Amino acid sequence: MKSFIFAMLAVFASSFASVQAGYLAVGSASFNTSSSDLVAPTNTNTSFVFDTNNATSGTGSFAGDVGTYFGSFTLPAHSGTGFPLSITGPFGSFSGNVSVDNYAGDNDNNVRSLLASGTFTRTGFDPTPSSISFSVTETGASYAYAFTISVTPPPPAAVPEPASMAIFGLGALGLAARRYRRK
Repeated sequence: MKSFIFAMLAVFASSFASVQAGYLAVGSASFNTSSSDLVAPTNTNTSFVFDTNNATSGTGSFAGDVGTYFGSFTLPAHSGTGFPLSITGPFGSFSGNVSVDNYAGDNDNNVRSLLASGTFTRTGFDPTPSSISFSVTETGASYAYAFTISVTPPPPAAVPEPASMAIFGLGALGLAARRYRRK
């Protein structure tokens, strides 16, 4: 009988042990950028590596992240179609797909902007749905950048009602009583 009760307690306790850390709170972070952040400065229509530098502002889950480096990523040559985008660094990790990749201009004066949707992961939190927006403007030999990550967590998962837990408990007691009576 004791082993049955301990087994039931173990099953009941393990249902609470699988609770996840939770999603990041809604928020966004912007990153300071300068011409030196473009590792291979050429026409933004070609493939280039971008270094995000450090966060200059943040809200929500990112409020305490000013000064934190995100990472660098490579953008392929503009093709007008989506492509995978991954960034990993001290700030966290983003993995997703670019859904918008726009380019306008010529070799000396142009603008390229993109929007990516995916998942942002940070230590201690569940992977959270997020988006990244990035734009670069080339005017002659100078560049201006805007880079922002935003998280928008999904609605919380349904929590079982207390009545459901009571029914589970009564069922477990009934099984224990039945087993006890048989002995």
